[in-house]
Amino acid sequence: ISGSLLLNTIRQVIEEGLQPVEQDNDAATYCTKFSKDDLQLDFSKSAEELDRLVRAFPGQVWFFLPNNKRCKVFSAHVTPQPTSKPVGSALCTKAECTITCGTDALVLDEVRVEGKSTMDAQTFANGYRSLFV
Repeated sequence: ISGSLLLNTIRQVIEEGLQPVEQDNDAATYCTKFSKDDLQLDFSKSAEELDRLVRAFPGQVWFFLPNNKRCKVFSAHVTPQPTSKPVGSALCTKAECTITCGTDALVLDEVRVEGKSTMDAQTFANGYRSLFV
């Protein structure tokens, strides 16, 4: 998207004389620093919002597994809500783990469980599926 936007903007500057507009500094705001608690996944939020958080901070967002071990998420993607399971419920098959969210569900693609190596979805599902039953 950014490539076509850049080309379109350059074209507008050259052909239409598009002029830059100075930012209104009185309307500008600052963002506070993120803490570790800000990066804990809250599954009551939409899966799309959590997916954006994972993409913004890969390997820094996390949640607790049922065995109270921290699980960091490196990549994930959104999928339609698989069932009417309660928010935060996990459905693990031999290939993947899907966690229900406020809207839709989040499929874990790459994770690292506390004290373990980074693993893909299938390895995680095979090793930790029994925790979610």
